[in-house]
Amino acid sequence: MVGKIQVNDINFDNCVCIKDKYDRVVDGVNHGRAIYYDSDNEIYYKVFHPEYCRINNFRKAIDANFFEGLAPALTDLIYDNNEIVGYVTKAGPLLSANEFDNHLIPRDFFRILKNRIKECGMFFYDLVPHNIILIDGNPSLIDLESVYDLEEYNTLPEHN
Repeated sequence: MVGKIQVNDINFDNCVCIKDKYDRVVDGVNHGRAIYYDSDNEIYYKVFHPEYCRINNFRKAIDANFFEGLAPALTDLIYDNNEIVGYVTKAGPLLSANEFDNHLIPRDFFRILKNRIKECGMFFYDLVPHNIILIDGNPSLIDLESVYDLEEYNTLPEHN
């Protein structure tokens, strides 16, 4: 079960910011997000800018239960009052840093993903080994906002 935490309750002073793109805008499209690492608890906080182009994709995927069986690293959703503004994941080793090592992705993981696509009408567009970590030997997606409705396939270039 995924928990809920408020963004104001996170002590970012105990974290290292490993990616600060919170105010990033490319060709008029907001790509704002930041990632913080809490080494004491071995977790990552990913916080989205309120106008981030994929924030609603993530919210919709959460509502559709898209990540069931695909993201065991996901521990909490980060809220600003009643709005999801990010998430928390456990740390773990990458499946591979090489994006071409697709043979390392377990076949059972593909089966679960295929079932989620059928059930939810959504797809994970950036399925590469460096977007999968291992949690207790099990694969887990990261970069969780990389989900789109099947009908939105042709809109991917709009989000660069």
